[in-house]
Amino acid sequence: MASAWRIALTAKPPWSSGKWRVSLGMTLSLTGALLMNGTAWALPATAREGHALAPASSLQLPDFVRLVKSVETGVVSVSSKIMGDDGSRGESGSSGKAPPVHPGPGETPAPGDDQSQPPRNATPVEAMESKGSGFLIRDDGTIVTNYHVVRNATEITVTLSDGTELPARIVGHDSHTDLAVLRVNAGRSLDYIVLGDSAKVQPGQWVVAVGNPYGLGGTVTAGIVSANGRDIGGEPYDNFIQIDAPINRGSSGGPLFTPDGKVIGVNSVILSPSGGSIGIGFAIPADTVRSVVSQILRTGHVTRAYLGISSQTITPALATALGVPVPSTGPVPGALVTSIEAGSPAAAADLRPGDIIEMFDGRGIGDPHDLAVTVANMEPGSRPSLKVWRGGQQVVVTPSLTELHRGVIGTPSARALDIPILGLTLQELAPGVGGRVGNTAEAGGVVIAHVQMGSAADLVGLEAGDLLLGVGLSNVDTLATAAQVIQSALGDRDETRASPLALRIEHGGQVGFVALKPPGKQG
Repeated sequence: MASAWRIALTAKPPWSSGKWRVSLGMTLSLTGALLMNGTAWALPATAREGHALAPASSLQLPDFVRLVKSVETGVVSVSSKIMGDDGSRGESGSSGKAPPVHPGPGETPAPGDDQSQPPRNATPVEAMESKGSGFLIRDDGTIVTNYHVVRNATEITVTLSDGTELPARIVGHDSHTDLAVLRVNAGRSLDYIVLGDSAKVQPGQWVVAVGNPYGLGGTVTAGIVSANGRDIGGEPYDNFIQIDAPINRGSSGGPLFTPDGKVIGVNSVILSPSGGSIGIGFAIPADTVRSVVSQILRTGHVTRAYLGISSQTITPALATALGVPVPSTGPVPGALVTSIEAGSPAAAADLRPGDIIEMFDGRGIGDPHDLAVTVANMEPGSRPSLKVWRGGQQVVVTPSLTELHRGVIGTPSARALDIPILGLTLQELAPGVGGRVGNTAEAGGVVIAHVQMGSAADLVGLEAGDLLLGVGLSNVDTLATAAQVIQSALGDRDETRASPLALRIEHGGQVGFVALKPPGKQG
């Protein structure tokens, strides 16, 4: 053969010596055979010339260039000047002891740091700058962002994608969902972004986040939806979309897009031991944004519906005891009613303890938190149809929902009193117990059973197990007294200056006053 690829081997077979000795004298056989020690070894008949490999179309990664170009003019940067005081600090004031869950990847105070009051002769803290993101939802300059980006701001500046800087004012906010609506006057119509349908979002779906991390405006990151309906314990109405697209400080308030260019969420919170992205981020669903923003634009504040029940999850053992079918896999769906508030819509509709709410206005109820979010998203005056499991059969109940008072605190039950605006849950002390377990510093008081992370109570260092002895000059010895004096104190405070409350607390056997500043009243 004139052109053969000759491979010279040692006399001994390679498996006997463990070594292959290959000569450099090699020529390619054009007849489809190799000569090995004088023996022709045929190649497969299908042998052919090599070619460039390309992945199948189903394996190609998405290209977001067209998406980004189509929406980038609707995304803005938000800069706020915030006056520091004893209750708030900018990012520069953080000690570095970051909490596991940050209230948002914007430039807000991180809970968990030492919040001791400054001495009387301390130098006043200068104004700090907070940077976040936002996006236009109308051509008249209406912008959506996170409330924590602009909370306590004395001056807000919005930077458009072309670099134009405009002063902004707050139209309204909702602290429970961490949303705020701003408005700028550009003197012209502006490009805006359309809200999508977050109810259709599925885990595994591609998403793109655009924001202003660390002041780097127009930053684009991509990832997938990790989960839906996440409750991270920050607020009663938590219902986040979990994503792995990187979001960092300054990304708060930025939009989360699906590949069709619709906003399905507002980037708000990250889970991180350090404050930087580790691929666990949370966005407020667009359906929540749409409901909250429409109310703010219409009335300047947010109202929520009220049903008037307490409920709990259903364990398989409870389901069996109540005669409820137990699914072969997964948790038992529904919310088990444990108590009914007197005079509430639930009482008027004849809901009863022991009822299991399975459907609410056509939507399946997975657990009590799911029920709370569903009720909160209803308009006061609505008459939803509730499908209820009662005594082995299904019944339909139609309550007329009333308005959940924006005030502040719930009605005390026999077990607990929730005060969402402060981030506290209080419980009665066991009879004869004064102070924390093992301490009898002072008789009376109610125990702090839970502190919401990132709340006003958390920011001043209150902890579960502390004892609330009084508010101002008023003593507290029962939940009813606590509800009365806190409601009175909140009603009397100066909303324009966000006056703090003086709480008398027993902590570790020591009694002292703590100044706790609630967020301003909505509207």
